[in-house]
Amino acid sequence: MSEENPIVEVNKGEAPLPLVDETKGLLSMTDNEGNLIVQIENNGEVTLGEKYEVKEAASRFWQMLKGVIFIDMTNVNSIGPDFLVDSGLLFRINQQILHPFGLAMSVNYHNDGWVTFGKIWDYRSDPEGMAFAKETFEEGMAKYNKFMEEFGNKKLEERKKALGYVVQE
Repeated sequence: MSEENPIVEVNKGEAPLPLVDETKGLLSMTDNEGNLIVQIENNGEVTLGEKYEVKEAASRFWQMLKGVIFIDMTNVNSIGPDFLVDSGLLFRINQQILHPFGLAMSVNYHNDGWVTFGKIWDYRSDPEGMAFAKETFEEGMAKYNKFMEEFGNKKLEERKKALGYVVQE
């Protein structure tokens, strides 16, 4: 999330969820018919929907807030899907977990430089599942091995020391 709007919402009840537009720092709430109830901008400007009086909008917004947990995301680290590709982790996830079941996770490379998660490819009906071409396999293993040498092995040792296991069972 952007630093201007470091809030994530989790629905815990029947209340409609607010929508967060990270580019504008906007929080808005609509009713079940899609009518705007209330909208709050980053600068604090509040807009009420035409259909709602202040008291009703405030009441509905409060009811929604009671069903939502707000988490401050300011200090949460995050990475993009390109990290999974560059580290070889996406290769390993596909190779070890998804391919034997005929599935594959993909990423999309966009013209503007963004990398996003793509489709989960589904070839479950194929008896052999999925497999990498030889050169793709070698490239993926090289990335994964480099990642493990530079970071992964040490991290796994730290985890085992801290928890007594590497993989939770």
